[in-house]
Amino acid sequence: MFPVNERYIMLLIGGFDKYVHVYTVDTQVDSSEAIEYHTSLVGHSDSIRDYCVSRAYANDMRYIFSCSQDCLIRVWRLIKLDSAQAEIAEEEEKKLEEYPDDEFVVEHLKTKTSYILRFGDESVYNITLSSVLQCHSQSVTSVRLFEDDQASEDPLHNLSLLSSSFDFTVCIWKVDKDSGIWTVETTLGEMSGNKHAFFGAEFLDEHKVFAYTYNGAFHRWDFEDGTWRPKPCITGHFDEIPDLDWDPSRNYLVTTSKDQTTRIYSYCKTLREWYEISRPQVHGYDIN
Repeated sequence: MFPVNERYIMLLIGGFDKYVHVYTVDTQVDSSEAIEYHTSLVGHSDSIRDYCVSRAYANDMRYIFSCSQDCLIRVWRLIKLDSAQAEIAEEEEKKLEEYPDDEFVVEHLKTKTSYILRFGDESVYNITLSSVLQCHSQSVTSVRLFEDDQASEDPLHNLSLLSSSFDFTVCIWKVDKDSGIWTVETTLGEMSGNKHAFFGAEFLDEHKVFAYTYNGAFHRWDFEDGTWRPKPCITGHFDEIPDLDWDPSRNYLVTTSKDQTTRIYSYCKTLREWYEISRPQVHGYDIN
C-alpha cells in the first residue's frame, strides 16, 4: 500500500492465482465505496510471493517489483499521463475491446504489458512492464529496495534490488549504466555444507544485508574493503533443548534440540561473545 497522489492510495494484492491485483482507496470517501478495483497485472505463471515499491519520482513515477514462485522478478513502471497521452492509450484499449473473441486479442491479453488506470479525480495513470529479471532457479521469496539519494538522470540508477530465494542464494541487482539492463552484482549465501532456503532478506543499509532461512537461521553480510563478508549474527534453537555437552578442551559447546538440529557454539575472542559456528547434524526428527 502506498500513496499515488494526495487523494488516492494504491493497494496491490498478490496470491495463489498468479496475478497482482490493483486497487485504490479514495481518502476523501468514508464508505466502502472508497475501495475500487482497477485491473490485474498478468505475467507471472505461479503464486505471487512478495512485492516492493520505490519512492515517487517526477510525474508521480514509481517502480513496482513483484516476485513469484515461477523464479522470476517482474519490474513495473507506474506513471501519470497527461491528457494527450491518456487519450492515445485509451484509444488503443478500445480497439482491443471491439474484438474480444479475436485470437490475436486473446493472446495479447494473456501477455498484456500496459494498463490504464483512471481515477475519480480524472487523473490517469499507466502501469507498464519494464523488465523481467531471471537468475534464481527456485521460488523467489522476497524483494526489497535500497534507494540512493544521489541525483541521477535515470531513477533506476539510484536503485539496488535485494532478492532472496529457495535456491539458497540472496542476490543484489543493479542497473548497468551503459546498457540499462538489470544485472546481478553480487550473490550471497552458503556455497557448501548445510545450506538452507532463504525465506526473506532486508537491507539494513547500503552496505549491510540481513537474511533469514526457512529453518530459522539468521545471516548477515557487510560490504568491507570492496567485498561482501559474512558476519556473526543472532542465532539459537527455536524449540526445547533436551541435552548439551562441552568438548574436552571446554572451547566448544554442543547442543541438541527438538527443532531437529545439533549446533556447535564457540567463543569469539575478537568480539568477546559466543556464536554458533556449525550445525553438524540436521535431522528430519527431534533430537533428544
